[in-house]
Amino acid sequence: MQSDDPSDSELSDSYWSNWPRCPACAHRRRTECPVCGVSGSDIPLADAWLPDNPDEDEPVRSSRQPSAQRQAAAGSPPLLICPCCDEPFRPRFFRYCEWCGHDFGAGWEPAVDPEPLGQRAVWTAAGLILLGLAALAWFRLLLGP
Repeated sequence: MQSDDPSDSELSDSYWSNWPRCPACAHRRRTECPVCGVSGSDIPLADAWLPDNPDEDEPVRSSRQPSAQRQAAAGSPPLLICPCCDEPFRPRFFRYCEWCGHDFGAGWEPAVDPEPLGQRAVWTAAGLILLGLAALAWFRLLLGP
């Protein structure tokens, strides 16, 4: 199945070469920046690779080196940098594929809080309904029985 996502060979070394893909449709999994909320599947690598545990004596390395890419394939994902707010973050992938709905079993599910129906919206809807009924009554009077 052909994917709309750029292939790993089309991306430069500033992108993560082992980006996880959906097993059902082969699209790259989406992640979201926790700072500004921009989501995507083609977010570039950050310049620094931070250790998982800051207490360890592991040095900070470049995320763009091939050794860092191999380590990311084996363990935790590398840091990405948001193209909108320039904040580095570790990717947290969505639980469901946005293209085919495949359930990965684990992943981030955005909280969708329904916005409460405000008083202004209720009065607007009631006014529009009354206006429509008045227009129907007016045309009934004009056209007669």
